[in-house]
Amino acid sequence: WSSSFDGSNSGSIVTGVTNVFQIAVAPYQNKIIYSYAPSDGRMGTASLDGTNSGDIITTSSTDIKWSAGYCPENNKGYYGCAGDFYSSSLDGTNQGQIYDTGLQAAPSFRNAAIGYDEVNQKMYWGVAWDYADIYVFTSSLDNVFGEIIASDIPGPIVPNINGMGIDPYRDRFYFGNSSDDMIYSASLDGTNFGPTSPVLGISDALYGIAITRAKVVHKVEFINDVYVTGTLDVDGSVDIKGALDVSGSTRFGN
Repeated sequence: WSSSFDGSNSGSIVTGVTNVFQIAVAPYQNKIIYSYAPSDGRMGTASLDGTNSGDIITTSSTDIKWSAGYCPENNKGYYGCAGDFYSSSLDGTNQGQIYDTGLQAAPSFRNAAIGYDEVNQKMYWGVAWDYADIYVFTSSLDNVFGEIIASDIPGPIVPNINGMGIDPYRDRFYFGNSSDDMIYSASLDGTNFGPTSPVLGISDALYGIAITRAKVVHKVEFINDVYVTGTLDVDGSVDIKGALDVSGSTRFGN
């Protein structure tokens, strides 16, 4: 389904898929990425309007239905399955394992939270393991991994991690816990962990989370090239270190 930010204009855009649990969006590629499990495990893509839908990955494990992520920096899709993390091109090629978590020996492995920190260029991976514990891993774009949250976190028992919203400008990431239907957050290094919302609904219902950001008052640095289609309205100063390549007109007030 899709909708406007206020919930209006909602409707189904892709039909004929069963047990879809995770969706990632690649807006500049005009793609959505979704994972589902009709009888085996599959990952599919479609255009943002739902056309051109089709499978790109098929696996025997239905665990893939919990997992879908995207990185705009390298234009890759990500997922976790049976204790391992994987990446692939958006057409399903160049697919391969990139990390072994060592968490295979359990009845349940759900990588139901994947997010991207565009400032520090890191992927975040949340795992619910053995119906009892959560783990959060980070990785660089060249697949160097680290663990920032393990099963021995202090405070309340949090057995589920669903969805991942990253706010690098405020040093926080957020996820949903479907066991108590509360939103939790932590600093980007895994510290300062705790709930940030009251109970939001009935038990076992909170399976996703996303962030839209308000304006920030501090400096924002663009690491790579920035292309603007349309009008760029700057209220303040712009400090350029390097070349500014403009194909078109540029107007500066005052």
